[in-house]
Amino acid sequence: MAAMATKTNSTSNLRCVGIIMSGFIVRLIIHGMLYSIGLFFIEWKEYFAASATKISLVGSIFNIVFWSSSLFGSALSHRFSLRTTTIVGGLIAACSLMITSKLTDSLSHIISTFSVLGLGLGIAFLSVQSILVFNFDKHLGTANSFTNCGSGVGMFVMPPFFRLLLYEFGWRGCLFISAAIYANICVCGAFLRPSPAEKQMRNAKKEDIKNTVADGQSSDLPNKNTIFSTIMGMLKAVKKSFDISLFYTNARFVAYFIAGFLCGMCFSPVMVYLAPKAVESGLTKTEASLLLSLLGLGSTVGRFAGGFIADYSPLSTSTIYCFSYIASGVSTILLPFGNTFAVLATISLSFGFSGGVCHGLHLLVAKEFVGLDKASGALSWFYVTYAIGCAVNIFLAGCLVDLTGSYRVALTTAGGYGLLAAVILFTEPRFQQLYESRCKRRAITGQGESAAYCREQVVNDRLHSNQVYRNGHKLCIDVSMEISSST
Repeated sequence: MAAMATKTNSTSNLRCVGIIMSGFIVRLIIHGMLYSIGLFFIEWKEYFAASATKISLVGSIFNIVFWSSSLFGSALSHRFSLRTTTIVGGLIAACSLMITSKLTDSLSHIISTFSVLGLGLGIAFLSVQSILVFNFDKHLGTANSFTNCGSGVGMFVMPPFFRLLLYEFGWRGCLFISAAIYANICVCGAFLRPSPAEKQMRNAKKEDIKNTVADGQSSDLPNKNTIFSTIMGMLKAVKKSFDISLFYTNARFVAYFIAGFLCGMCFSPVMVYLAPKAVESGLTKTEASLLLSLLGLGSTVGRFAGGFIADYSPLSTSTIYCFSYIASGVSTILLPFGNTFAVLATISLSFGFSGGVCHGLHLLVAKEFVGLDKASGALSWFYVTYAIGCAVNIFLAGCLVDLTGSYRVALTTAGGYGLLAAVILFTEPRFQQLYESRCKRRAITGQGESAAYCREQVVNDRLHSNQVYRNGHKLCIDVSMEISSST
């Protein structure tokens, strides 16, 4: 028996190592492209003789599809395993890059193919991140920090690599070689064997959706035709698949969702316009790519440190998350005022570190705010609003660059969005208090939701958050006593 237990533990440990390494490599590959796209902008601007506004459309649409497709990936994970969705995402990404390198001859074609690329990468990205929740509990922060380091390493290694490929083979040859690299996402996906917890969650979701469709067919619609009833049931199933209930049952999630939009508004212009801004300041293209590498180095350290700080610091994860937004906003505001390589390198390292801590905590904050069972859905919605923020501000920043002839206004306003996100997250406990007061009042008066539903929401929201709110049980007792006394 002891030998069997040892063998089981050894197999489990190897499986966990495989998951972490696969997540590390996939994130390295994905973020290598995501944070190097500014180098392609320089080449496309010269090749197509296009304005910054038109070129920015590629980045805007690519970012919004990439981050929004995580919501689609979350819904797919309810039907298929995370291993399957990762492999499919890798295949889509590799094929789109190959098509871009050989068949595109206009900027509109690049926009189309990069949209497909964003779809594939977004599905794979959410899968390798969500699988951590089902395989790590006690050391989730540490495991998440290791996989997140892949993003930082990709930001550090890939810009010089892409710069070399662009110099030797041009942008078409660079993308063709990248297609072969991105096919390795499929190999990494093969290591993501479903855990019992993942299988249990997926089976429960399937059964829940099946029951929802059946209820829609047999609910209080006796006088309606069967097709209409089926459609209503399917709409309810879609609602459950995408965890839409989070928006009206969890005030903490709403604050998290708004912060995601502002996060995209703050971070995306730096990723896209750091290299062009450096060239405008008189630096060479090689030095500009080195700035992206230094940003990636800072991000690697930040992502690695963020998980350990969250696991072992006396501060709550959400508090550390707020401070990372403040540091990112300040760094972005200072970026336009740097005109030498040394100053820009220092700011890039600072922004990379604070941004790395922030990105490394997205998953942990989602779990803190909504609990384990809804963490994947909350994270996918965060990425949707993050995508919208990215797309909006990349385009707005491009317009500001064309109007002002400088990157200063665009980057300064982007930093302000980061500071605003920190303010919203700092006031988030007040949002939750207001929601709980409303829920308690409706539970007592019987208005809106039922008393049992409201009591369940109050207690669950507090128990899921791991800390901050300590009196969830007492509130439930108080509500129960008040309802009993009122009746």
